[in-house]
Amino acid sequence: MLLRGLLVVALAAVSLSACREEPPKQQSQWNQAVKAAPAPKGWVNAKDGAFRVKIPGSYLDAYEAAGGEKLPDAQVILSLPSAQAIHGYIPVLVIDHAKVTSDPELVKSTLKQDTIYKDFKDFTVLTPTKVEGLNVLAMKWYYTYHEVEMTAFMTMVSGNNHAYALKQDVPNYALDTYQPIVEAVLQTWTWNEPQK
Repeated sequence: MLLRGLLVVALAAVSLSACREEPPKQQSQWNQAVKAAPAPKGWVNAKDGAFRVKIPGSYLDAYEAAGGEKLPDAQVILSLPSAQAIHGYIPVLVIDHAKVTSDPELVKSTLKQDTIYKDFKDFTVLTPTKVEGLNVLAMKWYYTYHEVEMTAFMTMVSGNNHAYALKQDVPNYALDTYQPIVEAVLQTWTWNEPQK
């Protein structure tokens, strides 16, 4: 049951990581689908086609297995195989559409309204990372889920009229074994050229 619960945390967080506010009408060009060439072997395209990332070693494209099609904003879901679970935890990284933000206070405000994260603590903005030369907003915070101490990692990426949130929640007991893969994924992030 804990395994299912932790997977639900990772997937339910999709709605939070979007820091959802209804976008103004003038932003309707944001997050439009892009016709992309097939991803090279070992890579995965976002469902909207706008970018691709290399799948980290031992990880799988878990979009279909996790029911990604039922999550309207989910673009990529990566997971380790269930055989590599530690005490019921399987690392999952979700990349979903997001509202463009460079304001950590907006993220904190959204966290306070979320049923899972509302009692978060130690919100920290991490050292800026670059994706294809652009700075991104990277954060982490701590929270408790069903008596399990957790660390949440989230990075906001935007460019080419698209905005995304990369999200990974890790139980503190598994942090040494399963370092978050957000950084590894960001290092391979490539914007796709639209195909005709």
